[in-house]
Amino acid sequence: MSLESKVAVLPAGVWGATWALGAAKQGHDIRLYIRNADDCRRINKDRIYRKVSGVVFPTNITAFNDSQETLDGAEVVVLAPSSLGYREFVRSLEGLNRGQYILNLTKGLEIDTGFRMSEILEQEHPGILNQLAVWSGPNIASKIASEESANAHIASVDPNTAFFFERSFGRIKVTL
Repeated sequence: MSLESKVAVLPAGVWGATWALGAAKQGHDIRLYIRNADDCRRINKDRIYRKVSGVVFPTNITAFNDSQETLDGAEVVVLAPSSLGYREFVRSLEGLNRGQYILNLTKGLEIDTGFRMSEILEQEHPGILNQLAVWSGPNIASKIASEESANAHIASVDPNTAFFFERSFGRIKVTL
């Protein structure tokens, strides 16, 4: 897999879209899943997104209004749904365990169970753990979008997965 990857970001709310902007600047081909069809059209046509104001989206970002279409051909999947609907969202993603690297951006615990998002993902897509890394850090989307400095860490049970993300997305401190 090359250092410039085809990356699916699902869904692309404020945090997912902001993360995608940084990855696009590193040369990755970004596929955003946008739930709102009008927002999707505006990103593709006008290169703007109402949830990330003041930023022009580069041409290597394409928005899709269908989650499965967004996943098609992706080498890397970045998950950024709200923690409140995380289980239902990841359950809806058919074929997620296709050998892609997966990066989870969602922080928090499931209210009813106390499970971490990575535990929920493994429950809903068994066997995915070695492909998975989780992103952590005191990240504020508006600061990242305006290219202010922000620290981030990733962790994975698999060292190859952790180092893939470090090599591919830069300036990430790896925690094993």
